[in-house]
Amino acid sequence: MLNQLEDEFSLSKIQLANAFIAYLSEPETHLDQLRIGVLSQLSNINRVTFYRNFSSMDDFLKWFLLKDLIFRANSEQPIDFEVAMDRLYDYVVQHRLVLRKMFASSFRTTLMHFIENESKTYQRLNIQRLDTEHVLDANHRIMMIDFYGHGISQLISHLIDDPLYESMEKQSFVAISKLIVKNYIEKTIQQLHSKNS
Repeated sequence: MLNQLEDEFSLSKIQLANAFIAYLSEPETHLDQLRIGVLSQLSNINRVTFYRNFSSMDDFLKWFLLKDLIFRANSEQPIDFEVAMDRLYDYVVQHRLVLRKMFASSFRTTLMHFIENESKTYQRLNIQRLDTEHVLDANHRIMMIDFYGHGISQLISHLIDDPLYESMEKQSFVAISKLIVKNYIEKTIQQLHSKNS
């Protein structure tokens, strides 16, 4: 019975996500005009089912971003940085109109704050995975998590909104991201390890 309920919730979430994408893919639609009742109706579910899955539209939007856009930072084993940036680029290209409408809505500040927090969580796990010898002290960790977490959230924002990023090829985006973020973290750890040896 429990598995059946979980399957129903998963199906409801997929229906909501698909209806949400379809709604915002229409040229004249705006997120601020979309109400939970309308989204539920478009998804062929009732409002009660929506509220079984999500507490609010904010909650739904965060899940929607985390589902495909963010690095699944709530996992203790984050996906490889290059794979994450590769997926990020593809997802933004595929859903740019929808994401732009999300960022042009009254939810923008909430969504940016959420993306930054998830990016910081990802970097905390990334640094933890890379710093096996524990050469980084607490200050290094805090500053690197803040710096790279904020930086990645801005990369995501610019990839969605900025025409300069829109024209950037995926190979270049992934390579430069890796050079700036992952490689520099590794180099810092290596330098500190050499210094302490």
